[in-house]
Amino acid sequence: MEKDTSYYDILGVNVDASIPEIKKAYYLKARRVHPDKNPDDPKAADKFHDQQSRELSQDPISKRAKKLRMKEEELKLKPIIAFDCVEIRERDWCNVVTCHMDTEKAYVWRLQNFMIGEHILRPCPENPTPVKACAISACGNFAVLGTAGGWIERFNLQSGISRGSYVDTPKGSAHDGESAAERAIRETWEEAGVEVEVISPFAQLDIPLIGQTYVIFLAKLKKPQFSPGPESSECCLFELDDIPFDSLAFSSIFVTLNLV
Repeated sequence: MEKDTSYYDILGVNVDASIPEIKKAYYLKARRVHPDKNPDDPKAADKFHDQQSRELSQDPISKRAKKLRMKEEELKLKPIIAFDCVEIRERDWCNVVTCHMDTEKAYVWRLQNFMIGEHILRPCPENPTPVKACAISACGNFAVLGTAGGWIERFNLQSGISRGSYVDTPKGSAHDGESAAERAIRETWEEAGVEVEVISPFAQLDIPLIGQTYVIFLAKLKKPQFSPGPESSECCLFELDDIPFDSLAFSSIFVTLNLV
């Protein structure tokens, strides 16, 4: 199959160009066409905005339509009615969320690659209604969606997994009646593939800026086995003196580890 080189041609780079070369070409191109660099061109702003809007795409729709033997209109997403974007974790995972007209799900996008993401967020699948609002947390880890039916649900942007709702959870839910310690055990298993035994509560941290409270438990491993879960890219054990404090994503964990 012949490789589509249209984006490389626009930037003026070879198809085997490195990521730094592509980024440099993109920034140079953006500077040349930016309205601030072309004050005498009344159409400069429109040209710049048109270029930006084409970059965040669903892949070449015409090719996908031909491959699936469908009309392009059947593959295109409906008009966007709400979206949110943050920059803090853009190098790690999708950092844009969009809600679409009369659509019972939200889509995530990776702005760094200008492409649609791999996860589709479906709030309240038991009683789906159109998603009307979305927001990304200040830490860049979660997307919060609100539906026409009054449902508000939080999703992890890295894994696409629901992390709970802000309304009464329906009876029969897998997490119904779960204690804080039980949730900590489950979260540890989901994120690190580790079976632990909780010894005692260790710390409680309130972070009003993002409306979160962390309850930290002291626990011990039941088995020496561990591995990355759906929300982790890697997993390992550290001696206390070897912990990479400069790389910790959550300030609450930094504070907790300094209490040890």
